[in-house]
Amino acid sequence: MSVLITLVPICGILIPVLLYVVDNWLWLETGSGEANYLFFQCLAYNVFVAVLFLEFCGASLRRDKALRIAKKSSLETKEESTMEKKTNDS
Repeated sequence: MSVLITLVPICGILIPVLLYVVDNWLWLETGSGEANYLFFQCLAYNVFVAVLFLEFCGASLRRDKALRIAKKSSLETKEESTMEKKTNDS
């Protein structure tokens, strides 16, 4: 499910980029473009970049949390094994 959520902005970022190139050509070369279209394309591009950035930050936080939990559980198992050795030696 998480891959699909990330895949949508990655694929969606192509649309504003391609339309920006076309609108830029229309506006500068032929003189028939509209500045509002360029503004919208920049706005859509920035929204997709923000969504990708938030997904990246969320994935990084989830990874760090998983590593912290794994490290904590491995330390607990080491402590339990040393406690068992001490009780067996006594």
